[in-house]
This record gives sequence, C-alpha cells and structure tokens, in this order.
Amino acid sequence: MYFIINERLTGIDYMPGPGENICIGAVFTPAEWELQKRKFEVFSGVTTDFEIIRNCKLEDFGDCVAGTFSIPDKKNMESGFHRFGYCFNENVIVFIDKSGICKEIIDKLKDIKKWKDPSIGKFFYTFLESIVEKDLMFLEEIGDSLSSMEEEVLKDEVKDFNQRMLRFRKNLIKLSAYYEQLSDLGEELLENPGTIFTEETLRLFKLFTNRVARFGGNVHMLQEYSMQLSEIYETQVDIKLNSVMKTLTVITSVFLPLTLLVGWYGMNFRHMPELEWWFGYPMVFVISILIAAFCIWIFKKKKLL
Repeated sequence: MYFIINERLTGIDYMPGPGENICIGAVFTPAEWELQKRKFEVFSGVTTDFEIIRNCKLEDFGDCVAGTFSIPDKKNMESGFHRFGYCFNENVIVFIDKSGICKEIIDKLKDIKKWKDPSIGKFFYTFLESIVEKDLMFLEEIGDSLSSMEEEVLKDEVKDFNQRMLRFRKNLIKLSAYYEQLSDLGEELLENPGTIFTEETLRLFKLFTNRVARFGGNVHMLQEYSMQLSEIYETQVDIKLNSVMKTLTVITSVFLPLTLLVGWYGMNFRHMPELEWWFGYPMVFVISILIAAFCIWIFKKKKLL
C-alpha cells in the first residue's frame, strides 16, 4: 500500500519515481518488504531486524532513521502486542507491519487529518499521537476498575482478588515498560537524527514526549494504588482471621472449666461421695450452667463478645 503525504493523505497504487518532489509512504508486510526494498535504495544501510521485534526503539543511520514499535493490545492486554517496524528520511517513510495496525491508523488519518505544511516529520508526529490518543481514557478505566475492587474489598464482597490483582500488576508492568520506551524514543527524536526535522516539528515531538512521560507517571501511580489495595485486602483478611480466633478462644475458655469438672468426676475411684448422692447429677449440671454463664458474662464485660 502506497500513499502520498500532502495536505491530506492520498492512497496510490504505484511507487512514485525519484524525480517527483513529494513525500511518500508505504505499508508492507515483512514478506512484501523483502520483495520491494530494492526500490528504496535510501534505506539500503538499514540493519534493523524487522522479523524479531521486542520493544519500541529508534536507530540513526545517518541519512535515514529506522526502528520498531511493540504496542500492547489495549483491548486485550493478555493477548500480546502489535509489533511493526519503520524507516524514513525527509521524503520517504515505510512501515513493515504484519499486525495490520499501521494500515488501520493510516486509513483513519486519510479521513480526518489535514496538514498546513505537510512533511514526513509532521506525519510521523501525527502517527505517534494516533498510537496514544486513547491511552488516557484506557488508564482511567484501569483506575476505575481498581476503585471498584477497593469497594468490594471494604464491603467484603470481593472474589478472586489475588488472580485479578496479579492480572492488573502484569498489565501495569507492561505499560510501564512501554511508556518508558516511548519516552526514550521521543528523546531520540528530539536529537533530530539525520537533521530531518524542522524546529516546528521538534516542538511537536517535545509535546509528544511530555505527554508520554505523564502517561508513565499515571502508570506509576496506579502501581502504587494496586500495592495499597493489596495491603487493604491483607488487613481485611487479618481482621477476619482475628475475629475467628477470638471466637475460638472464647469457646475454648468457656468449655475449659467444664472440661475440668467433667474430668474430675470422670475418675474411676471406688469412694467418691457424690456418685451415690441423689442430687449429684443435677448439682453438676447446674454448676456447669453457672460456670458457662459466668464466663460469657466476663467476656461480654470485657467486650470480647
């Protein structure tokens, strides 16, 4: 897929010739790139591996720039990442993508974006902004989910807390690394590799870098919030456990003197006066009731019940 970067993006079906003074772009799969890259001699010095992509990065090759993106799938964080590569100079930009996300972003930009002074730099800034445009809302949704979990914990209605919290923490670790990589990429763009960008474009990249840094700060706050929530949950569990232990202690304390009494009269001695006494059993029964009632009264007075 080829496109021209004018005031608006325009899709074309061919690769423009070198004599045409226009900014052009293309999106290829890795297999298509192997077949088409001979048309892009400007990127002949690029050594970036577009087959194995693990992070977001930028590499300066002097007359051009290349790198990769590894973007978490925010619709389903457990499913993995959208990974693709890119390379560009001041006139040409190429994306190597098998996930389909680049084509999706570019198709959306064709309909809504218009540049006053189009350039590769402004297009790349807009592309970066499209990647993170919904991230603030996404992070707010994570915060709302953690708040809901906190309410469930305080109401003692939470289920599968440990599994859910583990999932949140894994996702936040992914996002933290992702925004750190994007921030580093933005800092490298500000160095103006290959002197490709104008001062105006560098100011735009500064805005992007600051925005990503704020997202990274938000993720850090969410990580701290999740730790605090885990501490609250552990405190609630300890409170419930202490309540159970207190109940068991009260029951044990009530029955301990009764056990002593029963054990005393359970001894098999030949001469025990109360064994043949007519009121022996009722007396032991009444004494047991009085002892139990006295213990319960003591515990209530001490506010242990």
